[in-house]
Amino acid sequence: MANQVSLLTYLQNALPAIPVNPPPNPGRNTTNTAYEASDIHNIGVWHGFNLNALLQSYQNLLVQARLPPDPMPTSPPRAITAENALRSKISEYVFPRVRRALRTGFDQLMAINQMNNLTPVSFDVGECAEVIDAFKPDTAYFAVALPAGTGPNRAPGDHNSRHGFLLTNRELVVFRRVDDSGNLELVPPIPFTSGGTAEQPQMTVLLALWYLGMLAAQGGWHM
Repeated sequence: MANQVSLLTYLQNALPAIPVNPPPNPGRNTTNTAYEASDIHNIGVWHGFNLNALLQSYQNLLVQARLPPDPMPTSPPRAITAENALRSKISEYVFPRVRRALRTGFDQLMAINQMNNLTPVSFDVGECAEVIDAFKPDTAYFAVALPAGTGPNRAPGDHNSRHGFLLTNRELVVFRRVDDSGNLELVPPIPFTSGGTAEQPQMTVLLALWYLGMLAAQGGWHM
């Protein structure tokens, strides 16, 4: 256990700020014609997704589970000029750390026989889950026991999933569907560079995405 840190400490890492150098004639954001802003009828606040609720459910796990530290690069990132460049940075900073944190948490729960009907999930690109109607989300939470590309995208895919998120170089917004009638609840934005310590924890991007993965592991992940 030498040179290991608690899962909570690991997930308190702040992401480095990513400077933006926008092109002179930026294009449109990537969209899908199957969905429009008008499909959202009402937006409320998701009061249950917060640091206190997270710690109430998982503080013991976050303190007891341990893994090697993975500090962020010290060299400043280059300015991004396009969506693909941001996707590359998120893949570098976020994906492997959330995957490692989820695996560590599930391994600890299995070791103490406390899975309580959770399904171990991982976090990666959208094609790691089943693709529906050629719509490929940027990311997927998916059951690790299923062959790649065959299981449902438990968040935020097109599989009647309850939870989702939007991540930019500025902030993370987590949300959940209240029903099938276009009503959503959003969590207050989490700054991209938010960080903390095990003694004074904050809701960081890494911690929030880990928590979202734990929700996606539950039986109620879908509507």
